Amino acid sequence: DLCLIQEVRDAKGEAIPTLVKDLNSFDKSHAYTYVESKRLGKKTYKEQYVYIYKKDVLQVREHCQYPELEGGEGTNIDTEVFSREPFIVRFHSPTTLVKDFVLVGQHTCPKTAMKEIDELYTVFNGICKKWKTENVVILGDLNAACSYITIKGFRAVRLRSDPKFRWLIGDEQDTTVRQKTHCAYDRIVIHGREMISGIVPDSAKPFNFKEEFHLTEDEALEVSDHFPVEVDLNQAQTIRMSFSPQKGLITDRNTHQFHQLSRWLVSEDPAGKEAGCGGPGQVYGREINIKFSVNSSGGHSYSQHDNRTLPQNLRHLLHCVV
Repeated sequence: DLCLIQEVRDAKGEAIPTLVKDLNSFDKSHAYTYVESKRLGKKTYKEQYVYIYKKDVLQVREHCQYPELEGGEGTNIDTEVFSREPFIVRFHSPTTLVKDFVLVGQHTCPKTAMKEIDELYTVFNGICKKWKTENVVILGDLNAACSYITIKGFRAVRLRSDPKFRWLIGDEQDTTVRQKTHCAYDRIVIHGREMISGIVPDSAKPFNFKEEFHLTEDEALEVSDHFPVEVDLNQAQTIRMSFSPQKGLITDRNTHQFHQLSRWLVSEDPAGKEAGCGGPGQVYGREINIKFSVNSSGGHSYSQHDNRTLPQNLRHLLHCVV
């Protein structure tokens, strides 16, 4: 649904539009589009960050090129730290539990990897001030392994030492294609209560396309010398329900919770005074079918459409049927 591509070195600007056109030709069930950074680099060597995504699944709310976050007070910007400044995009995802999150794409310079990773902490603070969110994902080739870091130095990196940040790709992982190397250069780092709870457990991993597609090492290196890293987000639950006074509430999961709920629905507010339907509600003998998506939060289930709890939604729907 969403992919960050790094090290795009195409001065003519033809490669990505061609790729997206081919994607749309190959998969006609979705519409792919992209958002890209400007060309970045201190000297003549330039790269771009590109996010390719399904526009029928995700929407870009805002994006900015660091250090455009400097409007936030208390953010100390050091524009000389990064060889290629982070490209920051805020996405809206209606179908997942976490609806809004920010992606920070970063490709560090190996020689200054620890300093750049540490400075991403400052970038995070700028995001919090600018967009008032803590649901942040930092990802890319951070060169966060092997000879580019030291154990002592890494402990002092704020992004590493702050327990609020979760490093989903562990130090023991290998994100390199070559057999002779074993380094976790590429990482996914997340922050925010909603973001952390919205991740599918154990879904973060390098994607070993060499093994998946039975390629030789030389063939794989034609694609990249790194494996991509990936993670899944929990989807909002879709619950199908039917209700009748004789049968009670039946769901596709048919849990004790919903049986209890059906008894509560028919016993509470019999006159429908709280239903907001404009008058007393009635439930006749016919069966009512309901389908909507809900999100779990704090032990309650909320509809993604109007943020009511599941009991509130069902009470309203049932009392409004005449």
